[in-house]
This record gives sequence, C-alpha cells and structure tokens, in this order.
Amino acid sequence: MFFNQRLGMLLLLLVLVIACQNEAEKVKLPDQPTDLIAKEKMIQVLADVHLLEAALSNHTSKNPNNFPGVRANGNELEEEANVVTVAKKIPYYNIFKKHGVTQKQYESSITWYAAQPEVYNEIYSGVITELSRRQAQNAVKK
Repeated sequence: MFFNQRLGMLLLLLVLVIACQNEAEKVKLPDQPTDLIAKEKMIQVLADVHLLEAALSNHTSKNPNNFPGVRANGNELEEEANVVTVAKKIPYYNIFKKHGVTQKQYESSITWYAAQPEVYNEIYSGVITELSRRQAQNAVKK
C-alpha cells in the first residue's frame, strides 16, 4: 500500500511537471521594439515617472479637492472620469516630451524590459541610484 501511494504521488508530480513545461513553452516573449528606449534614458524617464506618481499620490491623499476632477463628497470620492483621465495624462506627457519619447514608445519599452528580468533589475537599480542622487542634490541645495 505504501508503495502504491508513493507511485501515485510520483506519477502526479511527473504529470504536473510535464504540464507546467508545456505551459512555459507557450509563453511568447515580446519582440524587441524597433524604437526601444535605451537603458540610460529609461532610467531617467522612470525616475521622473516615479517622482510624479509620488507627488500626485501625496498631493491627492492630503486634499483630494485640490486634484482636478476629484472632489470629496462626505467620506466618498467622486471621480469625473474624463477630467481625471486628461489630468493624469498631462503630467506624463510632459515627462515624455522632456525625454523625447512617446507614450507608445514608453509602453512598448516597459513591456519588453519587464520580460527581461535581469535587464529590468539593472534598470531599477539605476532608478534607485538616480533618485538617491537627486535626493542628495536637493539636500545640498537646502
């Protein structure tokens, strides 16, 4: 009986391993975009994007009435979808314009880099380094 249980577990494990391998083979990685944003530029873009998102998050959490398209109604927030969508896109557009990239180029680059974990990790290490550098530079100015 013990032998049958071990054999059954072994067969189950074997089936699971084979099934998982077949699924892994079906996953297709995205092709490298022809307009891929270079790693160094991507670090700068992402640093700006994360600073913007932090500022927007901080700004809206302190006083939702100050963010265009969002107003407090008792304990609930009402969003006017069109105004919020436009308000959220404008700051990103400014970042893309500053770095000479398009939103489509940014999105395809993010998708491609995310499928390359080692490279993505290098980029985010660079983002952390860049944000730390900017923080130190701002501390000196004060």
